[in-house]
Amino acid sequence: MSISDQNGTIDSFSFNIPVQIPLRLECPKDTVISCSQYIEPLVFGIPNTSGADTVFYEDEVLMDCPEDLVINRSWIAIGPTGTDTCIQQITVLADGLTNIDYESSIIISGVCIEDVHNVQLPNIDGMCNVQLDSVDLQVNFSDCDMAELTRTVTFTDICRDSSISIQQNILINDLPIAQVNNESIIADFGNREGSIDLDIESCSDSLSLFWSNGDTTEDISRLNQGDYFLILNNELGCADTLNFIIPFVDTNEFNIIIQDRDSMLIDVDSIRTKRGNGGNIVSTVTQIDQGQYSFSTAQTLIRGDQICFDIKADAATSLSVLDVIKAQRHVLGIEIACEEDQLAGDINFSGNISGADLAAMQRVILSIDSTFASDRTWIFLSEDTPNATMISQGCVEIKDENLLSRSINVRAIKLGDFKCD
Repeated sequence: MSISDQNGTIDSFSFNIPVQIPLRLECPKDTVISCSQYIEPLVFGIPNTSGADTVFYEDEVLMDCPEDLVINRSWIAIGPTGTDTCIQQITVLADGLTNIDYESSIIISGVCIEDVHNVQLPNIDGMCNVQLDSVDLQVNFSDCDMAELTRTVTFTDICRDSSISIQQNILINDLPIAQVNNESIIADFGNREGSIDLDIESCSDSLSLFWSNGDTTEDISRLNQGDYFLILNNELGCADTLNFIIPFVDTNEFNIIIQDRDSMLIDVDSIRTKRGNGGNIVSTVTQIDQGQYSFSTAQTLIRGDQICFDIKADAATSLSVLDVIKAQRHVLGIEIACEEDQLAGDINFSGNISGADLAAMQRVILSIDSTFASDRTWIFLSEDTPNATMISQGCVEIKDENLLSRSINVRAIKLGDFKCD
């Protein structure tokens, strides 16, 4: 465009007028498939489009069971010039049940009759629109050693308008009276510490138990080392025997590893053992390396016995005003200390950090006191944190796992030393 007056052209301008692409949507071809559990858009094509910003589809089921599955897939395109739609029809042909591949005869052993429902069922994975409907068992013969069964398995299509049944002859050898789903055996450590813990599932309506030691319960405890057997009887007069061995573990010798909160091996000044109900046990301690000890006792150690430690160290070592501030923030609820810091800050072994603990820490830092009131500077923990009384005595309790491994890992915590960030 130009602008002119009586003297001629003064100026000229040019303009570009955008050309809008007309919206076009062409649906994929109609599709017929034999059988599919998933109607994926990419499998059956996507539309050809132009001038569209957004393209999506919506499915409408026109026909379903028991006829062919017919789906109208409406493709919708939206662009600057408007909206366009087209319809693609997808037909899934009805798929009747066909013959299912299966074993007509099955031989198994050691399985309860009721559990045969799900043993070696025909595999229908990958078969289209087929599902398991029912499993029926008929016992043709059964005694204390074996059983002969007929299993009828029925399958249907997903429309449940047709079905097919198959029959399998099943022979169970070594027919059990019961099944032991889980067993736990704890050794004898010299003081009738052995036990047998069973999870027994009966294969019949009634089951009685008789142990060689006279017990009639499923689990037995307080056992010496040795051989034990369990006799099972059912209402049919069938009997079975299960055998068990309680081993003996000599716990007169033990290994100890002691580490501080930085996982550094540290030495202690004394190690002693005592009975859980009181009284010391004579022991001989040998240091193997830094923070590593072995000891032997005159008496066999048992669950609940205690190993006690002591470190003769200056109470003020590793303590600073920062530790007092962290303890004070915990007491005021501003910042809760981690579990090990809470144990370290409980100077008086009251079960929590209090003002009295803060005062005790300050008196030691200021050299008013050289020791804490308990005369302890370290406490000791095993895998399971002991109770407050044992902590105050510097002891850890022996557990079954320690007896089995003949070892114990100990964590040493300096009183008053807060280490968590």
